[in-house]
Amino acid sequence: FSTMEGDLVKVPSAIQRSRKVFCSQCGRKGASIGCNMFRCKCSFHYGCLAASGALLLEDKRAFCRIHRHSKQAARAHEHDALATASRALRVLPGKRLAGGV
Repeated sequence: FSTMEGDLVKVPSAIQRSRKVFCSQCGRKGASIGCNMFRCKCSFHYGCLAASGALLLEDKRAFCRIHRHSKQAARAHEHDALATASRALRVLPGKRLAGGV
């Protein structure tokens, strides 16, 4: 999850959740990016997203290949993964980790 500034928050809980989720492309556990369409169960590893035909938008929403042409996806801009791959990333600790635990 990320803030309006682009900082990642709740990373530990996202990692825990992804350990149970299977990737719709490769079938392995650890998928952390889900299709943004309501009730769609497709999830992907970041590296499997493009190979699956899914769409990643600039606002970090993703749509599987079935929903990539939906009205929601059409209103946004596609994300250029290569342009942001070298961007600095700041991860903010969750409340449980804020005390230095």
